[in-house]
Amino acid sequence: MASTRGKRKGARGPMQLFDIELPEGISAVAFSPEGLRIAVATFGGPVVLVDARSGVLLRELPGHADGTLAVSFSPDGEQLATGGWDGRVRVHALDSWQELHAWEAGGAWVEHVQWSPSGGHLAAAAGRAVRIWSRRGALKGGYEQHASTVTSIQWSASGTGIISSCNGGLHRLEAGRKRPLETLDAEGAVLAVAISPNRRYIAAGKQDASVRLWALRSSKVDSYDMPGYRTKVRTLAWNSASNLLATGDAEQVVVWELGSRVRDQQRPHPLRAHSERVTGLAFLEDGAGSELLLSTGQDGQFCGWNPTRGRRPLWALHADVALEGLTLSPDRSMVAAIGAGGRLLAWRFASSVRH
Repeated sequence: MASTRGKRKGARGPMQLFDIELPEGISAVAFSPEGLRIAVATFGGPVVLVDARSGVLLRELPGHADGTLAVSFSPDGEQLATGGWDGRVRVHALDSWQELHAWEAGGAWVEHVQWSPSGGHLAAAAGRAVRIWSRRGALKGGYEQHASTVTSIQWSASGTGIISSCNGGLHRLEAGRKRPLETLDAEGAVLAVAISPNRRYIAAGKQDASVRLWALRSSKVDSYDMPGYRTKVRTLAWNSASNLLATGDAEQVVVWELGSRVRDQQRPHPLRAHSERVTGLAFLEDGAGSELLLSTGQDGQFCGWNPTRGRRPLWALHADVALEGLTLSPDRSMVAAIGAGGRLLAWRFASSVRH
């Protein structure tokens, strides 16, 4: 594995931990719950476990025939779930590296796997199907008749239900049921979904160059459209207070500020972000409670922003490779970014700049 160092511009950017090159292109990454390891899914098939502080290769698993597409640690850090082109979900014990389960996921390649917050269930999306299993391996339901390929899955506040997205909207699924509990309609294809930390809002980035926002009230669901984007919206992120929504629109980042009355107080703040498509967004808080917005782009830039002031980044790190997305460690002290051609980069923030 080759290693290089990126360049930092500005006074408050994070320090780079490593920049390594794997033999295969990277499809997905996930931090372990304690933040000490990164699981890396590769298009060639193997799943690589990397030390999150040094980039040293710790272990390699066979992965999936024709390529691994998704990876997820259980919340207790004891098991690793993967999904791939072979249409299977595999679960390994991390103490013995023994394969515990190998499940068929619905007849198509598995693009998403995700453990529930308690670790009691695992969900996977393959083609138009979502399936939910118990940790012991029993199939606990799902929904296999989505209108199109499932584009995302996220566990709901209950910890036993999934929010899935596809062409036409979202479905709320529950373990033990074979039909959706609720459907949130949206015209056209939904590409990305973000649930606010306070669980009051769901935002969806859409193929038709818009964002749809659902406000979840006690007795009803209100929906609002945020049109006017130049391209399809594929990247979304909420801040911890659930009043700022960051969205990626081609080379631009647009931050929406939400007030108590969502319909009347959607104020957009455009940021002059990148020279190529924005691929990743995330929020941090510093020690004084100020917001910091992070972004990555295919132009190789990793930037930090004041999300509601100014239009230029506070700092920018420049890699010599296109960045395809970012992932925060559980304690939000580290960031891992996927680089084109098998590159994996990681940075650490000072203790005063984290959630």
